[in-house]
Amino acid sequence: MTPLSLSRVSLLAVLSLAAAAAAADEARDWLMKIERAPRELNYDGVFVYRHGERLDTLRIVHKVDAKGVQERLTSLNGRPREIVRSAGMVQCYLPDENSMLIEHNKADGGAFPSLLPMRLSGLAAGYNLRLGKTARIAARDARLVVIDPKDNYRYGYRLWADEGTGLLLKAELFDRAGKPIEQFMFTSLRTGIDIPDEALQAQMRPGATMHRDNAEVGELEKRSFEATKLPPGFHLTTRLVRKLSNRDEKIEHLLYSDGLASVSVFIEHMGIKPMKAMKHPTRMGAVHASMRTIDKHRVTVVGEVPLDTITLIADSIKPVVRAIE
Repeated sequence: MTPLSLSRVSLLAVLSLAAAAAAADEARDWLMKIERAPRELNYDGVFVYRHGERLDTLRIVHKVDAKGVQERLTSLNGRPREIVRSAGMVQCYLPDENSMLIEHNKADGGAFPSLLPMRLSGLAAGYNLRLGKTARIAARDARLVVIDPKDNYRYGYRLWADEGTGLLLKAELFDRAGKPIEQFMFTSLRTGIDIPDEALQAQMRPGATMHRDNAEVGELEKRSFEATKLPPGFHLTTRLVRKLSNRDEKIEHLLYSDGLASVSVFIEHMGIKPMKAMKHPTRMGAVHASMRTIDKHRVTVVGEVPLDTITLIADSIKPVVRAIE
């Protein structure tokens, strides 16, 4: 090959890399639009959600005002239920039991749809980003953003965003073969509308039974547990201790994330109670879970990630002594 030919090849390589970088930046811009839309937009719509062998149809009413983000989800098939979310609190009403469970969510206050991270800067370690073709979803033009995993430790994502508002209209979680394993899609949607406060309230009948999760966050202890091996891009994002009101034991919760996928580790002291670990990991749709006994503690690892990720993290959980700030 002549020096001139080599120069042309080098130039083409540089142009190709520049084009790929520009495409990734454009895809990242769309992810930011998708992440931002639910925090700025009122909407009312119906969507279908498929996970495992189950298909659910739900209506969502979503409002943003001075109180923050509020939303109400109502099931339209299967067992009737309503879920009302606001800052730091989730209410779940079961009409057939006329009961309401109120939980204070201290680890993750994300609203639906919650497929996207609050921080997008770290995704490059585990994913390649690119744009796909536009499609027609819920009578709207939608831009496809493809998030391809770089290894077998995470799933991939296909996200379709409304070209007008950036709102996520459809999402697919896919495995290493490209097969969808979890999906949601709006079938009808109205945006930029006024939503009265009463539309965000569960339609409870008189005499409903109220159940409150009065779990308290306990203090972190010096002796703890940590994962000593993590897939590339994963890091510890949350550590807290929950002290349940109806039990004496404390449960430590570790949350590891790569900015998109997440894995929860729950550690509970077994005391004198005999407790068997899972002989084999379990799976429900895209979720894998593993349980084992480590130093008289039951350790449960669960996440919407491939089995390889759960196994790697579970096998690396070790007791540690850490400094208390």
